[in-house]
Amino acid sequence: MEKDWKWGSNENICIGNIFECWSGPYLDQPDSDYYQVVALRGKTQVVLRPLQLETYINEGIAEDSPLHWRRERKRPLPGRFMTAEHLIARVRYERGKEIRRTGEEVTAWVLPDHTIEGRPKLQEVCWKAIYNLALPKDWEPWDAETIKQLEEEDLQARKELAQRWLGEQRGLEL
Repeated sequence: MEKDWKWGSNENICIGNIFECWSGPYLDQPDSDYYQVVALRGKTQVVLRPLQLETYINEGIAEDSPLHWRRERKRPLPGRFMTAEHLIARVRYERGKEIRRTGEEVTAWVLPDHTIEGRPKLQEVCWKAIYNLALPKDWEPWDAETIKQLEEEDLQARKELAQRWLGEQRGLEL
């Protein structure tokens, strides 16, 4: 028996909103990490365009920090869309028919569920890529307090991992 699916509503989504792609249309690689809403279609769909990205260094992360690998970050450039020359054309076959995706414009359904933070989620029509609403705080440089908190969380996670590993090793010795 097939599930009776009800899509979410696009009434709380605005043209100009930016969504982050969490899984791409092909081998989990999106053309861009961020997409901007350029149109609403009906009551349950949105049209997105991939945004150009800017790479920057989060200067507040020290060289000896466990977060050093996260110093280089990306942020979207709203209104600066990627063109076909930047995108990878995708092709797949469904029932003997070629389906081509250039990615310059992406149509997505609004999902009925939201992220843990209560943000809207989208699913691309035909390609199943998932998008979550992104806010400027998601890509802004981290302040000193946030960096300290992330470093403490990293240290705690490493301690717990070492404790579990050592505990398992001791169990093997007995």
